[in-house]
Amino acid sequence: IMNFIISVITFNPTEFTLESVKSYIDYVEKLIIWDNTPIKSNSIIKELEREYSSKVKIMGEYENRGISYALNRIFEYAIAEGYSYVLTMDQDSLWENFESYLNSCNLCLNDSIAIYAPIVKIGDKVIRCNKTDFVITSGSLYSIDVFKKIGMFREEYFIDEVDNEYCIRARMRGFEIRIIDDAFMVQIFGTPSNKSWIDRYTVHYSPFRTYHQIRNRTWVWRQYHKHLSFRYFLRTLLFQTLRRMVLVMIAEENKSDKLKAICKGWYHGLCKPITPIIQYE
Repeated sequence: IMNFIISVITFNPTEFTLESVKSYIDYVEKLIIWDNTPIKSNSIIKELEREYSSKVKIMGEYENRGISYALNRIFEYAIAEGYSYVLTMDQDSLWENFESYLNSCNLCLNDSIAIYAPIVKIGDKVIRCNKTDFVITSGSLYSIDVFKKIGMFREEYFIDEVDNEYCIRARMRGFEIRIIDDAFMVQIFGTPSNKSWIDRYTVHYSPFRTYHQIRNRTWVWRQYHKHLSFRYFLRTLLFQTLRRMVLVMIAEENKSDKLKAICKGWYHGLCKPITPIIQYE
């Protein structure tokens, strides 16, 4: 049976975060909550700490350090405490059958597998497969041994493409990424809006988030294009960027700043130097 902890990275957590955590906390002995909220007091975090005091450990630096920085500190803690796996969660994910996921992961444990992940439901869309190339961070069970071998999460990425970049490195080293096809998790991206029918297709990310999304996708292609298909370039870098621009223009607020963020992301993605991967020591 695997020896693991769960981590959740929060930023201005809501009541939904509370509901999310309660869908899995009973199945783990230790939950790490890394709070990126730039304030020292949050009612949701305090409630979780009070209700599950024996299980919850609060971490964070009272500023938004991004997803990748938080993941690296969490993994360092897991290594120091002798855990073999880290299951990472977002604050906007909700499990449908978490116990089944754990049971299946236990049956599939293999040193050749870097990441286990559930089937993800995004609105009406269900992402279903067995062996795969990419998974999102939320709901993924990461092998600590693989983390030590392939290096840490890229902190300069801050938020977007952190998961995809890690998946590429894992596959380059010969490790697999495995979907557990009897486990289901609902994931919410962006800020949902129901003002019109087109809101079903857009995420309403802030200019800050939009910038990192475009820049980091470009960085991934620049660094790993020899290991990625041309279809990946067309779909992820070209089509999704153009789609984002169109949706910003016709369906989102703050259009000017978001379009500037897209252009700046493209420019920095193409021109800014990419720093070396930091190995775990």
